Amino acid sequence: SLTQPVAAWWKIVLNGSFYRNQVASYTGSGTRANFTGTAYLLNTFSPTKTLAVQASGNYRAPQVVPRFTCLCCRRSFSTQTFSTTYWLKRPDLPSQIFMRAVGGMANRQIARDVLAAMFTLLLFMRLLCVLQLLGEGFFALDQLEQLGFSLLPR
Repeated sequence: SLTQPVAAWWKIVLNGSFYRNQVASYTGSGTRANFTGTAYLLNTFSPTKTLAVQASGNYRAPQVVPRFTCLCCRRSFSTQTFSTTYWLKRPDLPSQIFMRAVGGMANRQIARDVLAAMFTLLLFMRLLCVLQLLGEGFFALDQLEQLGFSLLPR
């Protein structure tokens, strides 16, 4: 960690780590490795004695992910291939939305609480509704009844 005052009203804190990431092959054909790390930067601006503004950012370098090969078709895949949260910008969001919906929160209140757009919330609610209509859902939510009827073919 490095703390550096740039001016009387501006201070920078830099923190990071750097390491070697190595993944061994399950078939014994070698290893894959890379150097990777993380960096965190915090800027603190104090324009007045009673006001302090902070701006921060972080960076995570790419990491090596274990890959597997199907013995029948010779296709390769990774542990992330079948992950339901792989393409999500916020992987924590589905569980947060579900828990609040089960608790009886209104949709607009859930969107405000998890800091997500209403459109994003409705996409996740629609997914929950489709799962319930297909019989995959082991839950019952009052909010899904109206949405569920709008998805049924007429």
